[in-house]
Amino acid sequence: MNKFLKQSSNSEFAKEIVTKALTYLANEPQIFSRFLSLTGLEPDEIRSQVNFNTFQSAVLEFLLSDEALLLTFCSNSAIDPMSIKAAYHAISQDQHLDQ
Repeated sequence: MNKFLKQSSNSEFAKEIVTKALTYLANEPQIFSRFLSLTGLEPDEIRSQVNFNTFQSAVLEFLLSDEALLLTFCSNSAIDPMSIKAAYHAISQDQHLDQ
C-alpha cells in the first residue's frame, strides 16, 4: 500500500473514531458539558465544527486527557485505547498538511 493510501485510510479511521467519541460524549451529559466548557463551544456549534481537523483533534485530546474516560469509552465502543492515540496523530498530521 502506498504512503498516500495508508495515510488516507488512517485519516478515515480516525474520523470514524471521532464520530463514535462525539456520540458517546453526547450521551454522557456531565462529560459532554465539561467538553463544551473546555472547548468554549455551544452544543449547536458542534455540527459546524465537526469536519475541522482542529476540532477532531480536540475531541481525541479530551479523551486522552482522562484515562478513566478513555478506558470507559474504549470498552463501550470496542476500540483499542492505543487506536485513540494513533487517530489523534493521524488527524494532527492532516491538520499540519492543511496549513
